[in-house]
Amino acid sequence: MNTTTKKEKIKFSKAFWVANTVELFERAAYYGVFIVITLYLSRILDSMTSRQLLLPEHSPHFFISCQPLPEH
Repeated sequence: MNTTTKKEKIKFSKAFWVANTVELFERAAYYGVFIVITLYLSRILDSMTSRQLLLPEHSPHFFISCQPLPEH
């Protein structure tokens, strides 16, 4: 009886490697967007004064758009 066992390597298809590579790029892009948005917003918010943050020019439009629609 042979006591040494030879493990067989599992060979994956080309489609498997392509799908995994695309998934890695997709995840990098997804998390990269959060990094870029964070850096962008922190730069924008640092340059604004507190008055600009509390009362933006378009705030009335935002509050009007958040009101519920009338029922018919």
